[in-house]
Amino acid sequence: VASKTLDELCALARETRARGPNPHVVTFSPKVFIPLTRACRDACGYCTFAKDPQSADDVFMSVPEILEIAEAGRRAGALECLFTLGDRPESKYKEAREALTQMGFESTAAYLAHCAAAVLEKTGLLPHCNAGVVSRDELKRLREVSISQGLMLETSADRLVDDLNAAHFGCDSKRPNTRMKVIENAGALRIPFTSGILVGIGETRSERLDALFMIKASHLRFDHVQEVLVQNFRAKIDTKMKDVPEPDLDELRWTVAVARLAFGSDMPIQCPPNLTPDSDDARAPREENAVSEDSRAFGWRALLDAGVSCFGGISPERVTPDHVSPELAWPNLDQLAFVTRDAGFALTPRLAAPPRFVLGREALETWVDARVRPHARVLSDAEGFARASRWTPGREEETSDAANAESLAASGFEESFVENDSSKKNVSVSDDEKRKLPNGDHHSGPSWRRARRPNARDLVAVDGAAFAFGGFRETIRERYDDDDDAATGDFGAESRVPNDDPDPRSLASLASAIARLDARGETMRLLAETGDDALRDYLHFDQNEAGFLYAPGAYRKRGGVVSEAFHLATTDETESETNQKSQNKTSARDADVRAAAFLLSSRGVAFDAACAAADARRAAQCGDTVSWCSNRNINYTNVCTLSCSFCAFSKGKANDDVSGVALRGAPYLLAYEEVSRRVAEAWDRGATEVCMQGGIHPEFTGETYVELLRAAKRGKSEAHVHAFSPLEVLHGAETYDDGSLNGSVPKFIEILKANGLGSLPGTAAEVLSEEVRQSLCPDKLDSKQWLATVEAAHEADVPTTATMMFGHVDEDTIEARAAHLVAIRDAHLRSVWRFARRKRRETTEAGSDVWENSLAPRGDAYVGGFTEFVPLPFVHFEAPAYLRGETRRGPTLRECVLVHAAARVTLGSAGLVNIQASWVKMGPAMAGALLRAGCNDLGGTLMNESITRAAGAAHGQEMGAEALREMASRENRVPKMRTTLYADAGDERLERAVAAAPLEAIEAAKKG
Repeated sequence: VASKTLDELCALARETRARGPNPHVVTFSPKVFIPLTRACRDACGYCTFAKDPQSADDVFMSVPEILEIAEAGRRAGALECLFTLGDRPESKYKEAREALTQMGFESTAAYLAHCAAAVLEKTGLLPHCNAGVVSRDELKRLREVSISQGLMLETSADRLVDDLNAAHFGCDSKRPNTRMKVIENAGALRIPFTSGILVGIGETRSERLDALFMIKASHLRFDHVQEVLVQNFRAKIDTKMKDVPEPDLDELRWTVAVARLAFGSDMPIQCPPNLTPDSDDARAPREENAVSEDSRAFGWRALLDAGVSCFGGISPERVTPDHVSPELAWPNLDQLAFVTRDAGFALTPRLAAPPRFVLGREALETWVDARVRPHARVLSDAEGFARASRWTPGREEETSDAANAESLAASGFEESFVENDSSKKNVSVSDDEKRKLPNGDHHSGPSWRRARRPNARDLVAVDGAAFAFGGFRETIRERYDDDDDAATGDFGAESRVPNDDPDPRSLASLASAIARLDARGETMRLLAETGDDALRDYLHFDQNEAGFLYAPGAYRKRGGVVSEAFHLATTDETESETNQKSQNKTSARDADVRAAAFLLSSRGVAFDAACAAADARRAAQCGDTVSWCSNRNINYTNVCTLSCSFCAFSKGKANDDVSGVALRGAPYLLAYEEVSRRVAEAWDRGATEVCMQGGIHPEFTGETYVELLRAAKRGKSEAHVHAFSPLEVLHGAETYDDGSLNGSVPKFIEILKANGLGSLPGTAAEVLSEEVRQSLCPDKLDSKQWLATVEAAHEADVPTTATMMFGHVDEDTIEARAAHLVAIRDAHLRSVWRFARRKRRETTEAGSDVWENSLAPRGDAYVGGFTEFVPLPFVHFEAPAYLRGETRRGPTLRECVLVHAAARVTLGSAGLVNIQASWVKMGPAMAGALLRAGCNDLGGTLMNESITRAAGAAHGQEMGAEALREMASRENRVPKMRTTLYADAGDERLERAVAAAPLEAIEAAKKG
């Protein structure tokens, strides 16, 4: 360090930061600041926060006061409730002891735990507790009601406590060893913990380094330090240190850089943006807001260049000031986003615990108390950052006055606000009230899923960054039903739109990832379509082969994606191909997964670039045609022996709770005659296809599925029957003819095909990850069984679709989604290769030496593999797992867009060119907008959609032909009504679909 110039240190720190997780993201925590008490046993020379209490009534904030501030913060978009307080005031002030006695608490820490529990339950904000020097038992108690805690080490110098004129003179709680004991105890208790140092309070650079390495030593033992705060001293009027020079920006940059180098690439390094010094020499103390915004912006850029990755807590709309430095206002989020974007990063809101503490079930169960986990889930996205947006798949939350009143009544807010009487601040807290809060084994109910009104303000746009800039935002804004511009991040500030050319570092890795997926997909597609044996060097064909399924890497442990040279471009194509082959197929496939995950992590300008790349590939592969199908869903039973935790449609012994039956209706089983009637009616209304699926009924056998096909064909023989998920096929194979098939899926598929099966829906895939499936659907077929079933169908010339349902359990990360996309790509290529080999063999046997294959299905000719890929965003409202607090609130809008874009890039180059947008899940406006993010298909009219509606969606059970055509036309695309195999459906079918009469009432269901 001593041998390097400041610029050299910053360059090293910047390079180190770039090797860490989420390298193009800078975070902040939207928070409210609750000064629970200003009474403090210490008297630091720089502090204006601590105040002597005048009476027992003014020592502590009351619960109603706290809740009022927390609720105001929630409405403004806050996610964290930061409790900061004086250190153990009861040890110094009799007024504090009297107040605690009156309220029935033995300590300040006990009262803090009660207040944190109230905030958690009443507002849903996640408490972060800075409780000072507390005991191990107190830390443990606070862990039950908070997501994280913190204590600044501040300094390694005991002399600052012992010297008469030093900053901490006489403050024994500031002794480094005393504070390190708290930090160590937090690690032993598995508490995500913030610590850090102060800069400029009289310490030397050497002492700063000592302090950093003391924190690091504890972190190496327990892995619990969630971020390191580098906080610069600011001189304050009316303090002993008012005349002490402040550290200048260069001194702060030096400290940030050495902190980054000391802790390495993965540790978040934080600097509070409101404390950023001017770029000139330190100045004298100033009045409130004296620092110019332009000067602070220069400093923010300089700190980002020195390795800062987090700006810490910021109160949106300045609901609360920084009570420690109230003279220095929080920055405007839009200006901070502007500077961050220009530096090559996306300003991204996070929870009060960084991603690595909440990514995946293992992390949540290790670091977050069971009471807090559901609250964290509903506020987080698939990358462990904050959702910070109210959009969910299926429908908007209810916003009626009645729903608002009901929600308020359930949460008890009327009493909290109406009785907020300052004269009753310190009334006793009853035992009954304590029991209603999550202390001990008592709970106040599932408060984490209450609809809270009014809606919180969105802090991010569709691109996932605080305030969006870019083309796709305009697409969404044009179609958003809500007039609130905050919903799309459009705040009408043209002067704040940054330059068109952001730092190129933010896009280089994305371009490399896309180039890799393009090159690998194209190379393997050509090998598959020609039946070339060389494809075996690229893909796993044997399910028993090591590495057949992707094994999760370091993504969750590190807390995000990392940059790498995904694709090494070369002018020598032969050399490029050799480089690809030099990787063994497992490591090459794993690199593909990392590339797809990097694409799925795009935010800010990278999000727009990902969408543009997907749209360009859609245009090249599919042109401007947008297809759709006139079809009918026939769900013949909702009785199911399985217990998939996401399913709100099925009934059975696992779902017979009173609330479930009330929400989802009675069990039913359609008569075969009703199946025939519905098929005939669908054909009369212009349908070309019926899609038939249902639960795994305990009385079903393989013969049942055969009879369902026959019933459909009796309704209309010309109708294409798209029926039975791989799960149902497997069940049928096991039960047909008293098990005489010995579970042979290929034999059963041949039986189904002979009885009218046209194609299989590729549902029941969920996410092809055993970790996900163990949480989501443990008794369903596993990933290998799903892949084997669809590939057996392809080998029998029975086309299938492919799906992915995403946005639910903890293990459903972007890494798992990327692995799913690559698994679908590889299965498609294997099937195309087998088809090509078979057709080549048949051609040779027929005495011809001419055979041609094609990229995708043309007309009714099938050339192997999947016909389309359909992303299915999880609709959470009535899902049993969500009602138990085990899932997120579905994917964010950004996640939905990126899954479709990543599907286009990952699958399109491999020949799977049809990417479908689900209007049932996304809603008509969003489904239309997805046509600019790689989609070329809008699915079907459906006629009787019921599964998603059972989960709480509200986008209807049918989308008419004219509405689908309008969705395509609105995007300047050419609509085409298609068949299941993407041939033109013809004028007669289109005319019938457009003129379709209303559906007849459904009466033919019987009890299952």
